[in-house]
Amino acid sequence: MKTICVDAGHAGLVSDPGAVGVNGLAECRVNLAVARLLRTLLTGAGCAVLMTRDRDEDPASDDLAVRAAMANTGRADIFVSLHCNAAANRAAAGSEVFHHPASREGARLAGCIAGALASCRPSRGVKTAGFYLLRATVMPAVLVEMGFLSNPEEAGWLSLASSQHLLAGQIFAGIADYFNWPPPQGTASFIACRRRRYVLLSMQVYFKLIIRYRCEEFRPGNYRRPGERARSGNRFSCRGGGYGRPGTV
Repeated sequence: MKTICVDAGHAGLVSDPGAVGVNGLAECRVNLAVARLLRTLLTGAGCAVLMTRDRDEDPASDDLAVRAAMANTGRADIFVSLHCNAAANRAAAGSEVFHHPASREGARLAGCIAGALASCRPSRGVKTAGFYLLRATVMPAVLVEMGFLSNPEEAGWLSLASSQHLLAGQIFAGIADYFNWPPPQGTASFIACRRRRYVLLSMQVYFKLIIRYRCEEFRPGNYRRPGERARSGNRFSCRGGGYGRPGTV
């Protein structure tokens, strides 16, 4: 069983809201919402999850040393810090994933998560930084910037519950790719049909499809959001320019 430390960046509207969007959306709220959704997906996959905070206005958790110590003493296998970006240039958009320049495994984890996020939104790729939480944690660690609150269109997108579910699902997909989690025993991968149509046989296959094909979106008939249980036979159509050989995951 893997132990994942999920860090919802910043601490609350009063003590430390983080960036505030052009629409008034506080970064701390988005970070916490996605962190909780990611926890649900990870626990569903059998992981133990350490949350550096699980509520707003938690002054103790605003101490970065406390957050790093939680991950280190909890012997987390990886550390994932969730944030939203802001810039003076309101046209700046897209996700980016940071790792410490000296961490080879951190770079690999960042690449897996950035690749999964690139399937649903513009990506600014993988970058290196000396952020405290990347330096002070002893396991592979990444800081995920999920989008720009300073961009009016992206701030609106980040405020949507459906977008937050999608972000959590893509980050989970990147983590699954990093650990190379296989589909459940006894299931085939997927059935490829004409026009990039697929039949879902397991939720982990859904995430592997996203990773492999880098598609913009998979649209099932009765699927609502990442993390919900889907049934064998749900039909998906891939929209966007994917790559890879149909029939393999």
